[in-house]
Amino acid sequence: MSNSSLIKPRILVVDDTLEIWDLLSTLLVPDGYVLKFAADGVAALRLAEEFRPDLILLDVQMPGWDGFEVCQRLRATPLLAAVPILFLTGLDDRESRLRGLTSGADDFLTKPFDPVELRTRVQGITRLNRYRQLLAQRAEFEWVVDQSPAGILIVDHEDAVRFANPRAVQLLDLPGSPPALVGRKFLEAAQCHYRLVPELFWQSWHALPDDPTQRFLYLLRPETPTARAFWLRVRVLDGDAGRRLIWLENRTEAVTARREVWSFQGRVSHKLRTPLNGLLGCLSLLKDDLGTLPPETAAQFLTAALASGERLNAAVAEVLQSMDRAPATRGPGLLIAAMPELAERLFAPQPREHLAISGLEQFLGASLVLSPATMETILGELLNNAVKFHPAKCPRVALALTPAPDGHLLLRVTDDGVNLTPEQRELAFTPYYQGEKDHTGEVPGMGLGLSMVGVLVLEAGGQCRLLNRAAGPGIVVELTLPLAARPT
Repeated sequence: MSNSSLIKPRILVVDDTLEIWDLLSTLLVPDGYVLKFAADGVAALRLAEEFRPDLILLDVQMPGWDGFEVCQRLRATPLLAAVPILFLTGLDDRESRLRGLTSGADDFLTKPFDPVELRTRVQGITRLNRYRQLLAQRAEFEWVVDQSPAGILIVDHEDAVRFANPRAVQLLDLPGSPPALVGRKFLEAAQCHYRLVPELFWQSWHALPDDPTQRFLYLLRPETPTARAFWLRVRVLDGDAGRRLIWLENRTEAVTARREVWSFQGRVSHKLRTPLNGLLGCLSLLKDDLGTLPPETAAQFLTAALASGERLNAAVAEVLQSMDRAPATRGPGLLIAAMPELAERLFAPQPREHLAISGLEQFLGASLVLSPATMETILGELLNNAVKFHPAKCPRVALALTPAPDGHLLLRVTDDGVNLTPEQRELAFTPYYQGEKDHTGEVPGMGLGLSMVGVLVLEAGGQCRLLNRAAGPGIVVELTLPLAARPT
């Protein structure tokens, strides 16, 4: 069926007389109707299901099933039950009309029919049927929109909301029903409870392509002491007359699941790597030099191997125990005075003199909102990246702590490895972004880890920024982290 026939009224003619086919074609095709023809009842049922006509012109007297039988079978078919049926008949008696109405006919036209009357009847019936279909489709559409698990809004050229379904009001956490949202600016309403992530792309959100693999827009409600973080993914589709359709999708479970898997893997890696390396190192030395080592030296290596094995066993037990409880992002928070010991442990076995920490004296007795496990995951990822992407795998890293406004701490982690492109720096902390060129390998300096670091920090109410080091190759990761309230 051609595209043009989808918007033209469709008529199925059921008659066994070719002269009637020719006459109806001559009268109706010039008016823009699309006609299909059937010579008997069996063909009529098959064509009606395929063609889905707006009107059926049905002859009463035909071989096989007569028009009454065909009409009854059409009415018994769910997809065709509401299609208007106009009987074309030479019968003009009261009994035939009553039988036709009983079988489901909508109207009668007596042969020989007047061409003007035929065209008028057909025009009125097809228009009424199209209007009925539009009303039914609109009702179905409105029901689907109202029941949709996604928030759906339509905004005008000034970003004022012109339509919102109930789910949009619920997701935006606004009081009232959808009409209460109409007329408000979308971003103003969204920012009542959400932060824009990433802020840079929200500045030009109208011009971003609707391509989830290229750009990401999110609304984030940060974590609180009584509620977990909540993520909405936002898609914007351009419409006509400057209108835009905004699609809000709850992605909290997906972001949380990915973040927790990544965090767990990071913690396991850091906890197991050190004792495992110690155990393997001692056993390797014993294997290579057992025949030449003095007994007391061999005993020392065995003691060290046993100690590493015991630490490994304890770490495995801790990992297994942690699998039974959900990781907490927030407190009790990490005591800032414990950050040097944590950083040194995570930076090993790199040279200790390659790690510098400054600014601790400004935060004596202070704690972060983020838990020790979360900060171990964040610092471990940043320090691991510094080593992983350094040309010689031996970076110099500086951690600098300075006060930030509104009860926050600014942590700068600087390395001397590689620089990043503007796109990598802009997208690094966005959920799901991995910095891959063609989904076959990571771009140097990027990875899923920075994305998940961003999720952890943003969910806690902090901020993230990524800069290239001004003094040479390397990057500066700036994390603005909320401080825990000091007890009064």
